[in-house]
Amino acid sequence: MKESLEKSELATRPHSLVSLAQARVEELIFNGHILPGKKVKESVIADRIGFSRGPVREACRALVAEGYLVSVSQRGVFVRDFSAREIADLYQIRGHLGLLVGQLAAANADEATRKELHETLERMERAVEAGALEAYFKLTTRFNDIFLEMTGNSELATIYARITRSIRLYRVQFLHSKRGTGARSAWLTHSFQASIKQRHSFLEALNKRDGDLAGALLKRHAQDSRDRTESFVSTSSRSEDIGSVG
Repeated sequence: MKESLEKSELATRPHSLVSLAQARVEELIFNGHILPGKKVKESVIADRIGFSRGPVREACRALVAEGYLVSVSQRGVFVRDFSAREIADLYQIRGHLGLLVGQLAAANADEATRKELHETLERMERAVEAGALEAYFKLTTRFNDIFLEMTGNSELATIYARITRSIRLYRVQFLHSKRGTGARSAWLTHSFQASIKQRHSFLEALNKRDGDLAGALLKRHAQDSRDRTESFVSTSSRSEDIGSVG
């Protein structure tokens, strides 16, 4: 019955169920429930999120096209496992794109949008205080989406968003390996505090309509994020090496 109902809805609303399924699959991937390198099992995911396999399959195809999943002939679909070199390249691109993003966002910033950014940032701070990590990550995505929309350049926004999400996907596996440890908690706390502080500075630049400063802050944020990520990954790798020897 569920299968026939969803097929009927897909016929009349071809994108709605697939888009919703994609959002659910993304939540699983970006929150570390399916780690990089792991196979994406459509039947398991469909049962977990309450969909038939049709919308889940289409969602996975869309995520392959966006670069978050990879399709391997005769083996299936897997969460993309980015290399350190690929992530370093993405951080470099993100930093330089940030200069343009900041300039355009500052030029187009209106009072209502700046207010929404401020309110989102306050919610991010409350999420950190409450230890609500998944809520925090959703809010960071929303904060980014808001200022990317302000650029008025949809292609730029799409490219920038994909880069930031790819970087997050890379970090997921190392955060997962350190779950329940003091090192993970300390890194997250430091990362959250630094990120929120930089976003406050970015918002101040937008309020002043200072595009050069806003762009420079986004570039600086990308570099600082890269430094924190590389430090955490290095520590995680050394710990795994020690554990394997022991």
